[in-house]
Amino acid sequence: MRGLILGCILLGLVLSMGCVDQIFPQEQPPPEEPAPEVPNPAAENCADNGYGYKIETGASGEYGVCTYQGEECDEWDLYRGDCCFRDSDCRCSAGETAECENNECSCIAPEPEENETEPEPGPEPEPEPEEAAPGHTNKTVGELVDYGLANVNSEFYSEHPSGNFQIETYTWVIGSRDIKPNELPVGGTGDVAIRFNGDKDPNMKGFGFKSYIPMENGEPVEDSLVESRAVGVFSSQFPMIHIYETNGMTLKIDYYPTGKTLYGCVIEDKEEYLAEDDSHVMLYYFYCVDTGPLVTS
Repeated sequence: MRGLILGCILLGLVLSMGCVDQIFPQEQPPPEEPAPEVPNPAAENCADNGYGYKIETGASGEYGVCTYQGEECDEWDLYRGDCCFRDSDCRCSAGETAECENNECSCIAPEPEENETEPEPGPEPEPEPEEAAPGHTNKTVGELVDYGLANVNSEFYSEHPSGNFQIETYTWVIGSRDIKPNELPVGGTGDVAIRFNGDKDPNMKGFGFKSYIPMENGEPVEDSLVESRAVGVFSSQFPMIHIYETNGMTLKIDYYPTGKTLYGCVIEDKEEYLAEDDSHVMLYYFYCVDTGPLVTS
């Protein structure tokens, strides 16, 4: 009899525990929200003006094209006002009249009124000092990348006179061999290997960076940030990266050749040169807070 009573008691406890689980279910953690995507300002400009948009594939990879009534403009040319569909696409100064004809912009200054009297001329302002014209360079893309990396390495150690770091160096040049910045790449170029906030710059010719891994007792310091300094060579005075510089945007740089991602990057400086044919060559310098494996999402 005592065993029967004890069995009934145990059965009652088991059943009551099941009821508690049903009345008080365990809370599930909320789903993680995906990281917000950084918009492409040139593509947004195309959509905001009511134009069509499509992706084309060229020698340097994919690029965006805005379309309107059978006409086409590169998305970044339209964004800068170098190509137009309508007068409103032109970037003219205040008071000037914008005209778009054959996809080219003209900015017309206003004519003075007939009865308008000109003011008495005042004292002539002192002339502003002229900016020095950019110098010519005979360096190849690879030589410019090496030159820039030597500069960032000196800057890093001037800022970190003490400390033990392991340095990893990565370089990339478009094409199968080194070329001058104004030359076309040789051999298969494939897809553009560097992306800035997911975007590819068709004017990029070379890129390199140095990662500085903090070390202690011969081992990397656990959970420490890996700072990187990077340089990029562009065959244009106003490459796509100029938009990010103007807007002061922070960049995530994806480096596909060895599967690395540079985080929290900002443009610190740039140097302007002229190639042998007087075309513009830009050397950009980047500072990046951390470095890790390639993350494309």
